[in-house]
Amino acid sequence: MATVYLTKNPSISASCPPLKISQQEVTKAYFAKRKEETQFKTIVKDHKTAAGETLSKIAKKYKAETTNVKRTKTTKYLQVGEIVKVTTK
Repeated sequence: MATVYLTKNPSISASCPPLKISQQEVTKAYFAKRKEETQFKTIVKDHKTAAGETLSKIAKKYKAETTNVKRTKTTKYLQVGEIVKVTTK
């Protein structure tokens, strides 16, 4: 058993059981490999709208998200013959 002495009064001592190891030693470590994200080339295409087209229909046609279809005009509604920019990967 280990003996512990107080620093102020060495005549007083206490004994305690040996300390136990609470965590085992690491003998092997495994690390995950980092995946590199592939870089896609972004392409911006011009699309001339036709009658009955909406931004979501144009996005589906080019397999893009609706947020990647940008209007060039600031009018309230999509007009026939309006040029729309479509960003694809």
